[in-house]
Amino acid sequence: MNNASFVYQHPYVLKSKKHEGKILEDLFFREFGFIHWLMGRSGRLYVELWQHLNYLLEISKNLKPKMLCPVCKKKTVKYFYLLPKGKVGERYTCCDSPACQYAVKNRYLIKQELEVSFESINKLPRKDSMDAAGLLMKKVYGLPRCFKSDTTFNLFKGACPKPQKTIKAPEAIQLNLSLF
Repeated sequence: MNNASFVYQHPYVLKSKKHEGKILEDLFFREFGFIHWLMGRSGRLYVELWQHLNYLLEISKNLKPKMLCPVCKKKTVKYFYLLPKGKVGERYTCCDSPACQYAVKNRYLIKQELEVSFESINKLPRKDSMDAAGLLMKKVYGLPRCFKSDTTFNLFKGACPKPQKTIKAPEAIQLNLSLF
């Protein structure tokens, strides 16, 4: 997708039967299994929905975790872990410190280590694990327990790349360039 042609100005309101009136950005944190399902239907989605979904996934890579590692309580979390029965949660997270990783891996029976990101959630094998990981991301990115749609929109909007400023050359330089 060419993100240069997409302008992220407002949340996307879904029009489907089950999710009618819901905001796409909110579902990243409330029901990621549905986001995963949407991504698998690429050719059958409205162009605007497909562009919006892909743009959110792309800019989500710029989101910065705010939740502190539950082991050291000093650095922000970088990894979350999947347990054998698909369990995901706050206590199964840690920062990039080898000591913290070792502590979590030795305390729990770990099935898979994943980086904190929506891209990683998409790799989970089950819908309930995806939904639980989406709820975990709510804590990771510092969203309040009860949040409004504008909260998630502003979170993603803050992750958008900043436009490059154009610098106008001084008149003297412009005049000199015109001599050549």
